[in-house]
Amino acid sequence: MDKKWNDRKCCIKNLIENISSLQKRNVEIGDVVNDKFMASQNNNALQLFKYALYYAWEVFGYGYHGDFDDEENGKMGYMMFELDAINLIVELMETLKRSSPLSDVDNGEAMTDALGTILQDVAQNMKNNEDIDKLEQ
Repeated sequence: MDKKWNDRKCCIKNLIENISSLQKRNVEIGDVVNDKFMASQNNNALQLFKYALYYAWEVFGYGYHGDFDDEENGKMGYMMFELDAINLIVELMETLKRSSPLSDVDNGEAMTDALGTILQDVAQNMKNNEDIDKLEQ
């Protein structure tokens, strides 16, 4: 497997960049086929995966979600994601298992595998921290 998918920090950055590129492509395709609604729906789904990756970036101590330029979507969406992060991450993992939104792009299988691994690692990290919090009470 390519190094860019093996190093977790690098992998998160690459996934965010690839998803952002896919979102831009969706907008262009939506303009061409005159179906902006479908492009918007696809991009909203992809945005949830980006929020999960921003969250992973923070959980693993690499920095903050603000490290990524995402002014188009604002900070409110990410803050809403944070409120229910574990449930949303579990739902996103299930979505990847059923039908990855990345399956039709170049390196889609590798990106799907990498994204699934990142989400699994975040969920496990959150579970471990929750268990530690319970022990401390």
